Amino acid sequence: MTALNESNQRGNDPERASVVSQPAMALALILETRPELFINVVGQPTIRLPDVSGRSTRETWPLQSDRVKAWIAEFVWNRTGIVLADREIDRIVRVLVGKAWHDSRHEVELTEAMDADPLLEALLIFMHDHAVFDKSCTALKADLDQVARSAGLDTKDRLWPKAAPQLSRRIEDLKPLLQRASITAELGRRAGGTRFVRLANEKPSGGDAAGPPLPPSVDNSHHPTGFRRPDGGDDDFRKTLFDLLRTPNEETNDEGH
Repeated sequence: MTALNESNQRGNDPERASVVSQPAMALALILETRPELFINVVGQPTIRLPDVSGRSTRETWPLQSDRVKAWIAEFVWNRTGIVLADREIDRIVRVLVGKAWHDSRHEVELTEAMDADPLLEALLIFMHDHAVFDKSCTALKADLDQVARSAGLDTKDRLWPKAAPQLSRRIEDLKPLLQRASITAELGRRAGGTRFVRLANEKPSGGDAAGPPLPPSVDNSHHPTGFRRPDGGDDDFRKTLFDLLRTPNEETNDEGH
């Protein structure tokens, strides 16, 4: 079921539905395009607009700019024939601004963890170029050692696994962080008793490979000296979208019913 259908079926109160239907449906349509939202270097919530001009590069604009508001109005009109009022567009923009900050913090925390752990960085680099890995931990250890040599990671770091059993335990520990990077990890035994590790990306990155975009490293403290490198929609957030779209007056009116 699409987000648009979900928004159409949310609740049975016709008065509430009429209050939020247009901006909520418009926001659902926008989020279905998986917009690139991020915070730019000067701290502005920003969006990368889809290319509609045939140019190879896409335009990046501050979310609260007139250009973005015009794009929202045009996008919704082209998709639904609905003309949004200025206040409805402003409410949509406010939600997108909040999502940009939410997604930005998510990336920062993952980056900080990656900078503290060479194995996590090696796994993210490796899975950026592979849609699925489904072999033994021994085979994965050999591949990650090669990644470490290519990327200048410190394999003498205390967090770097010395052998396949240690790698298996470390992957179990890193599952929550890998999940945040849209990588699922499964370890177990096949029918014949052979141990396996399966890593898979949940986000496509184009071509045959899939993987999360790698954020820039902050300090690369786990890189050996001489190898340190210089150096953008979520279920919990979606649950609050329709409440965020409502104004305080609308909430008060609902409480009176």
